[in-house]
Amino acid sequence: MTQGKGKSTEVEQSPFSDAMMRKFADMAAILPRGAEDGGERILEAILNAQTLDATNEIWAGTWNPDKMVGEPIVVESAEVLSSDYKGGLGIFLLVRCVKVRTGEAGMFSTGSTSIVGQVVKAYVLGALPFTCKIVVADEPTSSGYLPQHLEILPPAQVLGS
Repeated sequence: MTQGKGKSTEVEQSPFSDAMMRKFADMAAILPRGAEDGGERILEAILNAQTLDATNEIWAGTWNPDKMVGEPIVVESAEVLSSDYKGGLGIFLLVRCVKVRTGEAGMFSTGSTSIVGQVVKAYVLGALPFTCKIVVADEPTSSGYLPQHLEILPPAQVLGS
């Protein structure tokens, strides 16, 4: 979950008004909830692995959004999970997608305000799946973050589909 590289992972005050947070919470509430026991499930998978190498499989298909910048993807679905990040939206998303160029399916987590907002809006509009790419701002915010958003692209034929 990232919004680019910054100096701090905590912001003391939310940059959003209470009215905006209520409006967003109402909209985001329709998304499916993800499992809140992610850490426990990961530890269980590690403990159940038959070899040390098999523990690598736990993260197969989990991508770092910072390394996906500019790569066309098809966002297929998303789950909402609670976030304890101070000053954020109070949630983050687990986004399931497919890389257009390879057809590889995977997922990434994000708390980026714009990406979360765009995916929630797509869900509300019934616009899933949609093709896009992650874009990172050229200049950091005053807090040192490089904000991310999705550039919506025309529908794409996924290789291998």
